[in-house]
Amino acid sequence: MSVSLAVLWDRYLAYADRQDAEPVLDAQTRRDVKELLDAPMSVAEIFTVASVCWLRLQLLPPDRRQWDVTVALSAFASLAENDGDLVPRELVAWLNEMDGPHAVELDRLRALPPSADATPLQHAMIGEILLHDAVHDADQAALVRSAKHLTDAAMGVSPGHPAASAVHANAALAYATLYERYGAAGDGDAALGAARLAVEAAVTGEDQFIGRLRLGLVQQLRYDRTGHPADLAEAVEANLLALRAVPEGHPARGGLLSNLSVMTRLWFELDGQRDRLDQAISFGRAGAREAVGTADEPGALSNCGLALRLAFNVTQADEYLEEAIDRFRRVLEIAPLSTNLAGWTSNLCTSLIVRFQRHNEQADIEEAVSTARRALEASRPGHLHHAAILANLAGALASAGEDALDEAITISRKAIEAAADDSGHLVHTTSQLGTLVLRRFERCGHRADIEEAVAALSATLHQGVPHDLRVQVMDRLAQAHIHRFPVTGDPAELSTAAELWSGVAEDLAAPTRQRLAAARGWANIAYLAGQPTAVAYTLAVDLLPRLAWRGLTREQREYQLEAGAGLAGEAAAALLPGDPGEALRRAEAGRAVLWSQTLETRTDLAALRARSPEVADRVAALMAALG
Repeated sequence: MSVSLAVLWDRYLAYADRQDAEPVLDAQTRRDVKELLDAPMSVAEIFTVASVCWLRLQLLPPDRRQWDVTVALSAFASLAENDGDLVPRELVAWLNEMDGPHAVELDRLRALPPSADATPLQHAMIGEILLHDAVHDADQAALVRSAKHLTDAAMGVSPGHPAASAVHANAALAYATLYERYGAAGDGDAALGAARLAVEAAVTGEDQFIGRLRLGLVQQLRYDRTGHPADLAEAVEANLLALRAVPEGHPARGGLLSNLSVMTRLWFELDGQRDRLDQAISFGRAGAREAVGTADEPGALSNCGLALRLAFNVTQADEYLEEAIDRFRRVLEIAPLSTNLAGWTSNLCTSLIVRFQRHNEQADIEEAVSTARRALEASRPGHLHHAAILANLAGALASAGEDALDEAITISRKAIEAAADDSGHLVHTTSQLGTLVLRRFERCGHRADIEEAVAALSATLHQGVPHDLRVQVMDRLAQAHIHRFPVTGDPAELSTAAELWSGVAEDLAAPTRQRLAAARGWANIAYLAGQPTAVAYTLAVDLLPRLAWRGLTREQREYQLEAGAGLAGEAAAALLPGDPGEALRRAEAGRAVLWSQTLETRTDLAALRARSPEVADRVAALMAALG
């Protein structure tokens, strides 16, 4: 179907909102309606045709409206059979003045009873139609109109009406999409309120499922923006309740399990508990399995791949990365032209780049670049994710080697131009450009590059950055200020870098490895500047046990601790003049992480056994497993 229902509604609303009749009376409108009439129509299409022709016949002179009368009566009569609330009651009053060749349709429409829910449900249908198109296009105005119609519908529909929960759920989706793309806190609050009302108004199990799903989506988006653990916990709970509400074999189970994979993966990144990562993989595999043949299959495969790639990052086990790449390839095979093309291309390219960096197989980087180029060819300027697709290509080229860096920077600048009207994509593209020109400065030393890097990364921090990206940008901006210090000679460069790194190091939701590197950088700058270093070095050493947490094998813990090589000595040297005792404690803590963990599993249990033998046995079993 080439006719866009949203475009037809734009013409309809041009008159409803601005009394501009020209769009709806244009010959193209009639041609589009005729095209819809030539094929079987959904309820949304019937309602659109009926409403457009109803408006046209009111605007046209009597001698030119017969065609619209015929189409509108036929369409509204069809709606009256099962969806009577979608028929405007003013139409019924107007029909009392009519007679002629439409007796059957007229009688069916005149028989419709009065309904307090008719107008709200018509608003709901308009909002749903606009929402369907708006979520696939970068059209903020259409999303705002959709949210307004759905909000009006939600406020007007009777509390016990069977459609009330669905109306609230659609309003939640409209506001959630606005919040995800543009970041306005008010949209996030509106989405959360609508999702909770959808759950409260639920009558059927399907209503409960959809309402909980929307609630989980909104809480996850809030977590992405704020990094607050409570939002993530509520998102997981909402999705688990949604899973209980949906029966086995339901086509939506795969997508729901996939959502749970995403959320438990995020939870693992937050608290580092290995069982959450195992859950993410389990949910991901189950979701991919149950989503086969459904619209959720590509997304389920992708989310499963992300959990597997995270497991590789944690364990460095190649089998996780291999399975992730296989999943990502399959996504692009079954959905090569999806609106999610940018993200799915990025997943495959990033994984191939990681494998290239690990094994130096040229075929991997070549596949990454060719995958990104194919995605760019399949998109077009104005595509919802055109900027992100350009950014994917820039990232792949940057990983291909220094010879491709200039082209990567050129493509990255094009990505910023393409993202000018989309704050979500603009954040990522601006951050990428800052990172790339910083890298070129490190290679070539051109002052223009370091100035552009500082400007781009600083601008990124003022654009409503998602939490996970924010700590990365703060780290890179700190590095940029360090590089700019020899150029400007301004001590403020160092103090700004120290402030940025301290923010990363003290961020409890940031990845431990990144926090450790930031704490070390903060300490080094403070030491060079003659400032106190105790807080920075103490934090850095305290992070080592968290980095080499017990959920890893001995080999994996040793690998992780390589990031802290030499830290204990640095901390002791910095602390020694002011507090020799603390210097010794930091040295011991930093060089004996694994030994301390081993000793913790050899605690004498005699006193515990005397009081509670069963508990002592359980503790002994746990200690044996950990040891």
